[in-house]
Amino acid sequence: ILDEPTAALSGAQSDKLHSIIKNLAGEGITFIYISHRLEDVRSISDTISVMRDGEIVKSAPASSYSIDDMISLMSGKVFAEDTKINKKIESGSLLLKVEKITNNYFSQSISFDCHAGEIIGIAGLAGSGRTELLKAVFGLTPIKTGRIVRIKEQKHELIDNACNAVKLGLGYLSKDRKKTGILNGHSLLMNLTLPGLSYLSSRFGIINQIKEVDVGQEYISKLAIKCSGLEQSIESLSGGNQQKVLLARWLYCNSEVLLLDEPTRGVDINAKHLIYEQLNELRRQGKVILVASSEIDELTRVCDRILVLSDYKLVKEFKRGDWTENDILAAAFQEYNTLKPRIKNEYINK
Repeated sequence: ILDEPTAALSGAQSDKLHSIIKNLAGEGITFIYISHRLEDVRSISDTISVMRDGEIVKSAPASSYSIDDMISLMSGKVFAEDTKINKKIESGSLLLKVEKITNNYFSQSISFDCHAGEIIGIAGLAGSGRTELLKAVFGLTPIKTGRIVRIKEQKHELIDNACNAVKLGLGYLSKDRKKTGILNGHSLLMNLTLPGLSYLSSRFGIINQIKEVDVGQEYISKLAIKCSGLEQSIESLSGGNQQKVLLARWLYCNSEVLLLDEPTRGVDINAKHLIYEQLNELRRQGKVILVASSEIDELTRVCDRILVLSDYKLVKEFKRGDWTENDILAAAFQEYNTLKPRIKNEYINK
């Protein structure tokens, strides 16, 4: 019984695992394979059972399903196509400027600008520096040279630590919500409102509990968070609902710059599409969002630009309409010169 076996794997690693599974299945081993990666489920399975709200709604041969069929069965509704998810919006004023930064991870300087109304993707192989770049921008890891500038009301202010970043309107969503996201042992409400307690407190530091409850109920409704109540322990929620609580933190703080590391990892299809819709709504509101993801199809679905990292170097920038998945993968491999060309070409062709 394999529960989300490829959640933290690259494409090549997933292919290797699937090869092992198929060989063992040929020897008579039975596998129950549970995953939100629907293409993986369809390619590896003989029979697919689709569940919704704790019940099996359909079991049939894998060949009888399309991806859209599975999405509709899982959600109970038909989702909008990609063209509706990311309509063209003209980018606005400059909100964040990363100027020639280096640190212990990035020996070559990295520079890019972020404008209002943009979703900017960060692509790359596992270990290419996606997470480290977001941490550097948020001030969680120190930089050696260069600077990170927040432009707010025509003022230019430097970001040099995470506390300063939050004050300047940045929000950060870690890819490891269990270790560096949620606060275990505490309620959904506390986890949601913690970064924004200053908005709920008097000048003497007393929290307005009635207002805090109102905020919690508002975001439970807005993000369709499934829970028994505001006092439910955060760790008892599903992974997707935990992720929605963490996103709600920064929505309540009205963060203008959101740094999201694997925002849909391990969440179900309903939560994934709701997160996509929220990102697009934030984009329409003029916020800027940086999304680091191991799923290239996710980045091509929601982003206006994609920055590609390879071995801790920024090697390529693509604009919407100018990319293909093969181009992005080729750029991601650019600095890994030890990779045999045959293996590289086979991976890119996949």
